[in-house]
Amino acid sequence: MADPRVTILKRDGDQSAEFSNYEDARISSVAGDLIMIRADLVEQILLKDSVDIFIMPGVSISFSSDDTIVDNDLNYDDPVNCNIYGLGVIKNTGSGSCIRVKNPGSKLTVECDYIQNVNGVAVNISPSLKFHLKCNYVYSQNLQAIRIGNFAAAGMVNEVKLDVIKVETGVVNSPSTGTTALSTRGNGFVRIDEIICNNLGHCLSHQEGTITARIKKMTSIMNRSGGNVSTVHLAANQGSTGQKLILYFDEINCLNGATNNALCGIECTIGTGIFIGRRVYSEIISSLDGAAIQIGNANTKGFVKCDEIVSKNNSALVLNEFTNEILVIANYIEGNKTGDGGVIFSFDGANFMLKNSTVKNVNSGSSVKGIGLFKGTNNPNVKLKNVKIISNGSTIFYNISSPNIEVTNYNLFVNDPIGSNVDLLIGIKNEMDPDYNFLYIEDPDL
Repeated sequence: MADPRVTILKRDGDQSAEFSNYEDARISSVAGDLIMIRADLVEQILLKDSVDIFIMPGVSISFSSDDTIVDNDLNYDDPVNCNIYGLGVIKNTGSGSCIRVKNPGSKLTVECDYIQNVNGVAVNISPSLKFHLKCNYVYSQNLQAIRIGNFAAAGMVNEVKLDVIKVETGVVNSPSTGTTALSTRGNGFVRIDEIICNNLGHCLSHQEGTITARIKKMTSIMNRSGGNVSTVHLAANQGSTGQKLILYFDEINCLNGATNNALCGIECTIGTGIFIGRRVYSEIISSLDGAAIQIGNANTKGFVKCDEIVSKNNSALVLNEFTNEILVIANYIEGNKTGDGGVIFSFDGANFMLKNSTVKNVNSGSSVKGIGLFKGTNNPNVKLKNVKIISNGSTIFYNISSPNIEVTNYNLFVNDPIGSNVDLLIGIKNEMDPDYNFLYIEDPDL
């Protein structure tokens, strides 16, 4: 044969005829066969049920007229269950996806070196039974890198497993490129070393189902104007109300870039968010946005354990309206907030305990606050346990002059007095003198 690029390994281990293209090999294959791609191909890879594919290391599969690798489309009677192995390169230079799963009954496992896309979603998985991916690098120049499940409507992938070293969208200094790097509607596990969103978009947006993720570093850089978006997104404007994200991380960065259109580092306004990591940082400049972490809405549930929570130009932690108690354990919380908002801003019934934390407002203004408590329909419900507050104004500020707000305290250290309308309590109201606390110390040298 003139150009043998593809071989079939039969179920019994024998090698059959060689082919110059994938489609001829596909037609000749039967269930249990393995199609081996040995040289670069420029054609679409239409998957066949129970026929696996091995792409030799360094071999490139590329297409431009449609999706590069695709299952059997929407023929509901014929989903695919197969695996792609090897260290191949999967590309799409047109507007299609590198990998596209459309059939709700399909199961696909992919192992490759890297996936590179120009104008489409690099990995685009519609609601299906199973999708596993092991890859070194997934990149989309102009759209999403990985989309699991429907993007703007309910529809999940039942079993998800992502094991990727790096995910990236957009081009540095080209603001018109890229968008959200990873969106998930599904149940499963995610392990990624680094996600970079070079322009407008989330690094991670979880919208439906339960995902446990270990992502070492995420960085969003707002180089394109549009809407206020967050690096990590668990929000109410898309998806169901019961989604759950358990996220282990080292570092989350929400950076300015050329615009100030970001919202915060972590945004959790629906479902359950559990965030355990080392550092969340935001440098956004905005009168309303720019927090490192923002949690809100009545039924939201969560837990935060983080060594550093830092906002360069605003409140570091915004806690609004939720009724389920959220525990925040953070060694150091730093904000740079003028006026009454404080490093921690809490409004209208937020129910939280802050534990083992130093809260510092680095703004030099004479009236800045450490913790700002604001009454809407309801008062925030606040518990402080082993907390230090450092600020140039009231260390705890309450915006209503009367009646006082009651804060449950177990060991509080401040460099300036708390607001005169703030009562520190331990135990049930009226059972103890409001001035009796395990420990409350004012020390200007703190």
